[in-house]
Amino acid sequence: MRSALIINVRTADRHHGARLSLPVVLITCLAILTGANAVSAGAAGSACVPVSDPVYDFLEACVARGILPLWSINMRPLSRARIGDLLQLVIMDYPKLADKVLEAELDYYLREFAGDIINRSDRSGSDARTLRLVRYDPVKALHDPHWHAVVFRRDGFDFTLDPLIRFRVDADRDQSIFRRATGIQFRAVYDGGIGCYFRFVDHVERGNGPYLSRADLLEDRYGYVGPLQGARETYYDMTEAYLATELSNFEFAFGKDRLSWGPARGNDLLLSGTAPSFNQLRIGFRPFDKVRFGYVLGCLQAWNAPTDTLYQTDRGWTRISRPKKWIAAHRVEYMPWGWISLSVNESVIWGDRGLDWSYINPINFYFSAEHDGDDQDNVLLSGDCIVRIGRSGLLYGELLIDDMKLSTLGEGDPGNKFGVVIGAKLLDTGLDGLTSGIEYARLDPYVYTHFYPVNRYSNWTSSLGSDLAANSDRLRCRLRYRPRRNVELRVEIDRHRRGTVGADPYDSVERNHKGSVRFLDGNPESWISAGSRFSWEPAVGVVLGAGWISNDRRSFVRDRFYLEAGYRY
Repeated sequence: MRSALIINVRTADRHHGARLSLPVVLITCLAILTGANAVSAGAAGSACVPVSDPVYDFLEACVARGILPLWSINMRPLSRARIGDLLQLVIMDYPKLADKVLEAELDYYLREFAGDIINRSDRSGSDARTLRLVRYDPVKALHDPHWHAVVFRRDGFDFTLDPLIRFRVDADRDQSIFRRATGIQFRAVYDGGIGCYFRFVDHVERGNGPYLSRADLLEDRYGYVGPLQGARETYYDMTEAYLATELSNFEFAFGKDRLSWGPARGNDLLLSGTAPSFNQLRIGFRPFDKVRFGYVLGCLQAWNAPTDTLYQTDRGWTRISRPKKWIAAHRVEYMPWGWISLSVNESVIWGDRGLDWSYINPINFYFSAEHDGDDQDNVLLSGDCIVRIGRSGLLYGELLIDDMKLSTLGEGDPGNKFGVVIGAKLLDTGLDGLTSGIEYARLDPYVYTHFYPVNRYSNWTSSLGSDLAANSDRLRCRLRYRPRRNVELRVEIDRHRRGTVGADPYDSVERNHKGSVRFLDGNPESWISAGSRFSWEPAVGVVLGAGWISNDRRSFVRDRFYLEAGYRY
């Protein structure tokens, strides 16, 4: 197993960070870097690949075909080095791809991750020799890497930099909304043992002014949004930055990033990867071939909590002081046989105080620790399972337990809050480039809420788990067709049902609530939404796209067309 240390040094002021966090970070960094020097012969480093990168679609197709282990992408993000290792496994067993589009995609990713594969192979002469012996010849791809704006290699130091650009226009009958994103990203590796990554993107939205609140945004799934004071446009930015190193079977991480656990990929119930990135310390460990462990300790941003306070500086500037908010979570994966993987997860949100030593302990039972702390925090338990069906399909399911009282199960007690996801993917339909999937998700009333607003299961205004609203369900059908590797058509149709009781993430059930609350209580409604997207990649990293969205009730512009263009975004 490959491991990664991610270090993001961010100066925290008294309103955005805990004083205890800085010593913890410094001690952790010094200890790990010292350990890296002590065992440099076995250390390696590389950047991680964002959880939304399309390389995970390719790897998932390889998982379905039995080329890669079932759990390969169930704890994302993966490091570039780890993806390089997985690509080498695909090369060894490439005939099982049995799809011309996937073979072209393998060539594409061999070029994109060429440096990581070569560096890894150089560390093991046997790996390099094996690559040359297989019938599939990756040498051309490895020695013809993709173009990047800046590539610098000298004395064991590799540096790659690219601009990030995206333009998008969404239009309905009455208005058009323009969004622009520009920034840079770079990654570097020093002596094969320490890697770093930096990504900064500045976003601007224009077309629905005057912007007076977050409700005016076309989509509200971001972190900090610029001053909402009635201007014609608004802005927001996103940053990830860290150092990385790998040590034997351990993974240590500290940085600002998104995190996704589970097989649902984008709709996972505990950590879906769709919320804004947050500063986090991660630990990964693989004690045995069939067991993996993951842990995260993170600092979140509260939003609209009653403990928010306003104050003025001596020069008359008004500032908001928000309460501290933290998350700790751990995950154990077990793969008893090659066709099934089982996982259990636990997380806890707490706020209005600093770091809690009970939750810093990666192997503690948070449910018990939370009770020991007088039941003041928000603990969630979950489990998931993924099964391979033949060499073409994946079945998966997730169960989330927000709260549970065994004595009142089935009686409508709002103290019983569950979530469930069940899905199937057919990743080898017999037609090259065609895949399909179906997924059902359901959340009970008040899921992810808490009687202490600071303990909502969210970062900024976005849920850390599913993007589905509480007291609702959704049946989703997907179709993806690629006649060529660089041409893609996606179609998605959803059937929604939603009740109004307990659906607002800013609401919560009273601790001593009397009476029952059942699924879809409160003026239930149902509707169908749909969307399609056509994209074309005429050159590496350059993507042109067009799409149509119908009845999107998460946005104030429900029906719209859009055009977009981007580079490396």
